[in-house]
Amino acid sequence: MSNHLITRGFLRTLRQRLSASAPLMQVLIGPRQVGKTTAMSQLMAGDGRSHAACFHYAAADAVFRSDWDWIERQWREAEGKGPDATLILDEIQKIENWSEIVKKLWDEGRRNQRAIKVVLLGSSSLALQSGL
Repeated sequence: MSNHLITRGFLRTLRQRLSASAPLMQVLIGPRQVGKTTAMSQLMAGDGRSHAACFHYAAADAVFRSDWDWIERQWREAEGKGPDATLILDEIQKIENWSEIVKKLWDEGRRNQRAIKVVLLGSSSLALQSGL
């Protein structure tokens, strides 16, 4: 029996998109247990070559539904990792009106040249898509 992890096909595309000179926010939607979080672990581990990006991963599983401050705290922590930072927020749809604070922080980062790369994960596609 093999203990090899399966590398999801979208991981290569995600790496390419995050390495663009001005990457867009990436959103991964899919049912639970399809490998979104595992793929993020693989992304953070790198591919064996020089891996310069700094990652900050946080899951909103146990966050109060109205805790916008949680999103901002995670964002600021990622910004503190430097210009190559990537913020990964898992289960973001669990926070009400998440898209409003994410857009505010995204726009603010672009305006103030503190732009970070952002990957949002969600398993409730209807709740997530309503915020997009």
